[in-house]
Amino acid sequence: DAPPFELYLNTPMDAAPADLRTEIHLPLR
Repeated sequence: DAPPFELYLNTPMDAAPADLRTEIHLPLR
C-alpha cells in the first residue's frame, strides 16, 4: 500500500490563490 500524497501543479509565486491546483492521490483497493 502506498501512502496518499498531494502533487502541487503550481505555487503561490506562480498563480493567484483562486488558480492554485493540486492533485490528490489516494490508493484504491
